[in-house]
Amino acid sequence: MNSDSRRPPPQLRAAEAASRPFSGIIAPFDSELLGRAWIDPREPVAAGTFGTWRVTFVCGRAGMDDGAHIRICERQVCDWERPQFDRPADSGYTTAETDGDAEVELAWFETLNERPFRRTLQVTIANGSLRPGERVVVTYGDRSGGGPGRRAQTFREPQSEFQVLADPFGAQRYFPVADHPYLGVFGDLASAIELRCGSQFLRGEAIALHVRLVDKWGNSDEQASARVELAANSPVRGLPAEIEFTPADAGAKVVSGISVPAAGTLRFRASSPGLAPARSNPVHVLDSLPRGRRVRWGDMHGQSRESVGTLDAADYFRFARDDAFVEFVGHQANDFQITNEFLARLGQLTAALHQPGRFVPFFGWEWSGNTTTGGDRNVHFLADSGPLHRSSHALLREVDDAADDACPVSELHELLAGRRDVLLVPHVGGRYANLDFHDPSLEPVVELHSAHGTFEWLGRDARARGLKVGYLCGSDVHVGRPGAARPAVKAGEDGLGVTGGLAAVVTDELSREAIFEALRERRCYGTTGVRILVSANANSHPIGADVPLAPGVPLSIAGFVDGTAPIQRIDLLRDWEPLESLRPRRSADSKRLRVTWCGAASRGRRRSVLWSGRARVAANRILSVEGVGFDHPAEGIDCSDGNQVRWTSVTEGDMDGVELELADTGGLLEFDAGGVKFELDLDRMGDCVHTHAVGEIERRVQIERVTSGGPELVEFDWEIDPADLCDGGYHLRIVQSDCNCAWTSPFYVTGVGD
Repeated sequence: MNSDSRRPPPQLRAAEAASRPFSGIIAPFDSELLGRAWIDPREPVAAGTFGTWRVTFVCGRAGMDDGAHIRICERQVCDWERPQFDRPADSGYTTAETDGDAEVELAWFETLNERPFRRTLQVTIANGSLRPGERVVVTYGDRSGGGPGRRAQTFREPQSEFQVLADPFGAQRYFPVADHPYLGVFGDLASAIELRCGSQFLRGEAIALHVRLVDKWGNSDEQASARVELAANSPVRGLPAEIEFTPADAGAKVVSGISVPAAGTLRFRASSPGLAPARSNPVHVLDSLPRGRRVRWGDMHGQSRESVGTLDAADYFRFARDDAFVEFVGHQANDFQITNEFLARLGQLTAALHQPGRFVPFFGWEWSGNTTTGGDRNVHFLADSGPLHRSSHALLREVDDAADDACPVSELHELLAGRRDVLLVPHVGGRYANLDFHDPSLEPVVELHSAHGTFEWLGRDARARGLKVGYLCGSDVHVGRPGAARPAVKAGEDGLGVTGGLAAVVTDELSREAIFEALRERRCYGTTGVRILVSANANSHPIGADVPLAPGVPLSIAGFVDGTAPIQRIDLLRDWEPLESLRPRRSADSKRLRVTWCGAASRGRRRSVLWSGRARVAANRILSVEGVGFDHPAEGIDCSDGNQVRWTSVTEGDMDGVELELADTGGLLEFDAGGVKFELDLDRMGDCVHTHAVGEIERRVQIERVTSGGPELVEFDWEIDPADLCDGGYHLRIVQSDCNCAWTSPFYVTGVGD
């Protein structure tokens, strides 16, 4: 696990440097003129741990003028702790010094430098200048004042760069030095086990169980050595009682050859001393499976370091296959940042990794025009190549093919018109999709959730325009974890603060063609990252289908949900307006209160809502508290006592909350978080859901009484009377007790009228 560290260059003596001729012409990477930089210590770093690191810059022959600058830039999606300069006893304390006759000043900017290295520590040379060979040393995590150091990035990155740029003349023109310093960041010690499996198998069919050892941040523990005990809730064949992990496994193993002799619902369990135990997603073993009804799990959306991400594309695909254990995956680099050469390499990668029936990678890119010109669209191809029509060449130096650009997105629609080998998926990221631009033949689905947040409003926008689209979710992961995208610590508007989603595609065959066909027919649904199994039909039509109804015929929607946690509610919505609801955990006389909050501040990048606050009870007492929906160790319950609970929470359309076990059913609840304050008389509450709407973008607080636990498998069977029917899109929204959600593609009912 040793990183390829840089040796510090030999010290350049001031007199020696000054004696060399100076041409007056500066070129990037001219190390003798600009200077050099390195970081120490250079040993690999365990994710999320605290340490002290020094970046040393040695002036080149140009020296540094009074008012000159050095920038030390980090990737915009990294989550190294933000430096601070005035609290020596706290974490993140950062200092700078020089051996020259000048002062150094420090300032931090979240978005100063050019993408993707936007997070910038700027060093200013003040009240003096530096001679060639003199040094500036920046100490991140300075412990001299008693602080713990700086928290390292929380996700794996073998080459976490500190890009150093010099402006030796104070001209506000920055040149990168040679050999940027970097550190290798790897997973910390495992704290938990994860289990993953396919959702549906025929009796006797071979089942593969994926076992992964992860640290508290969601990284694989690549050096793990452990024995893990395995079990199941019903008789199985071929399941070992114990498996052993060694560093050669890099934290993930697949147990193959498992089979089940009888039909039923299977859940695997895993345990190991010192690790949080795991239970798998539900596995349905069937005597027969209707054609076209097998659920396949994948993630069609993410980026690698060749654009704005962190791991390279090969590592990105490896993670999807070996660590996340998904069956299909897409790669969607921003068009304005990728070169033609990289796109060719990407096609070679998808071709080499393509294993129909086992692992299906998709070639593609992201059309990344501004919202006013159409907004973000994923572009997926059936083949391992396809035309590149960029929205712009904003970050590219080579512009020979700029004539091939397409902007607004309607130009892209025209260029791809009539093709059956390409699909576009509008989504929300930085430049959220504008559905005023839409091509129904190319854009059969939209994305409702990613690591950027939850975006039910995009589905509402689609229906408000009369668009017939399906729903799916993805991760849009930028930190190299497609299919299992735990969030980084939220850091400014570029932080992807929630767990990434998954796409469930319903198809028999695991192939590119079959997945494309299912997406075109809207036979899909999406989740917030867990493998919730949903089966539904409308008058015998599958999810996403057109459902023609004759006048006077009722609509019957039936099926089941089998979750990874107790089911909180199942909603049937027509064009996003509620029609029916099941609440399996409802209880009028329960002493357990569920308090949840959700929503976003805007549709754009600055969508985060800070809900940190408290709930207090009067004339009652809190016996215990459980946090639900918190995505990251930086969120959660801060403290609680018999009267109140305090928490830290940020939402971006997603849902967080707490469940309070009270001593009695009565009393008064006081809520104070996210700028929302209210009181609720618990004696008059009953079993209703009390909703306090506080904003346009699904911002609300909900309070209800619930039982402890609850069923994970819930069946539903609704019949809607013809008098209550109208044409529209009818879909399901599932919410679990842990705040994970799923959304099915709508059944599009026609023939009824308004």
